[in-house]
Amino acid sequence: MHGRDKMQDRIFQFRKVSLASDLPFGHFGIQDSKGWVGQGEIKSQDENRVIKEGGRRLHGHIRSSFRAKPLITVITAVYNGAEFIEASILSVINQSYDNVQYIIIDGASTDDTLNIIMKYDDRIDYWISEPDTGIYDAINKGVSIVNDGWILVLGADDCLLRGALEKVSKYLSDPNSVYYGNVLMPGWGKVFGGKFSRYRVMYSNIPHQAVFYPAWLANRYKYSLKYRIAGDYELLIKLFCRKELRFVYIPVVVTIYNDENGVSSNCSDKIFYNDKRLLIKQYFPVYLYFLFIVRFFFFEWLEKFGLKSIIKNLFGGILRQFYYQRRYENSKIHEK
Repeated sequence: MHGRDKMQDRIFQFRKVSLASDLPFGHFGIQDSKGWVGQGEIKSQDENRVIKEGGRRLHGHIRSSFRAKPLITVITAVYNGAEFIEASILSVINQSYDNVQYIIIDGASTDDTLNIIMKYDDRIDYWISEPDTGIYDAINKGVSIVNDGWILVLGADDCLLRGALEKVSKYLSDPNSVYYGNVLMPGWGKVFGGKFSRYRVMYSNIPHQAVFYPAWLANRYKYSLKYRIAGDYELLIKLFCRKELRFVYIPVVVTIYNDENGVSSNCSDKIFYNDKRLLIKQYFPVYLYFLFIVRFFFFEWLEKFGLKSIIKNLFGGILRQFYYQRRYENSKIHEK
């Protein structure tokens, strides 16, 4: 059963149970003193696994995409994120743009995350709390629910800038285009992003917190579960050189990216980086793969003779400072 069919089946189960005198699927909080309507628990085929879900979609509030007002779906995967999830939620539900669908996939958190999510049940389109195998499994669940418009994946510890989606919506017109903008990195004190070329993508990931994938594309090419935190980079490498797609840069700072203590900012994905050379070979033109290999072995040679760190210390900081300064200045010019 496809994700959308599962969702419709759950909606049907909810309506059926809410009208019945008995509750065969477990307890449903149809209306309680806190005003949480439509929250409930469903026992799956595995008796030890309880699925909790809620949100406006369970009441038939389904959003649609229009040419003049494209649908933007924000998907957040979270596990034990009580420390920061509320700020992320508020940054989404307080956007000025009014055709936003918000989906939260919780991995059966054991802290206060679920209570915070339920606090905003009437402002979230759909949320579910159940065990998963990792962040990309959770994101794929959210993607499978969406069949229209564009999808933005927002980290549970990241926040949208005020009015960002209103600005982005003005660019979303071509269903065969992936649109991407910039992110603010507080740790660096810089704006990161700008226009990405094929060459740049070989060495740097477009910040996924500012990438808007068409829903049909996101459903066709799901995130790989092989990678712990670099699945979004692997997907970018797969798609960036496809002739039928366009990657369109938009001069909008979309998200405040947690580059200080977020998962992706403090961890590496060794499996991905071991596979990266083969991915470039498979999905990029031969001449770019050749350049990638030359650079790869050049830096391997430098490291072998202990020169890599010296060159990096001498030139890396200067070049990086110059690069980010130029990007920041360009972003400010475009924003005016």
